[in-house]
Amino acid sequence: MQKDDVFTAHLTQDGQVRRKGEKTVLLRKKSLLDYEPESPNPLGPIYLRNSFSLKGLASGEYEYDIILRDENEPGPPAIQSLKFRIVAPVLPKPSKEAK
Repeated sequence: MQKDDVFTAHLTQDGQVRRKGEKTVLLRKKSLLDYEPESPNPLGPIYLRNSFSLKGLASGEYEYDIILRDENEPGPPAIQSLKFRIVAPVLPKPSKEAK
């Protein structure tokens, strides 16, 4: 968006985790990101990164929904779902030398 010779964007992002194929949300984090760059030149591609704690989730198949909103433009958010798997940790066997 251009306003008073300045190019701006305003992007916000939420995240949520569900079991694969289910609609019930197990974890939700609102406002993971609130990014509002300004530039005298047109903005190029914007890349966003975040992190999300999975503490408390059992082993299994899940989906992480990224919900991105353009706060400068009304309308529905963009939603991208990423599949992932949590596996139980395998502890190493004690070595004979550790005694």
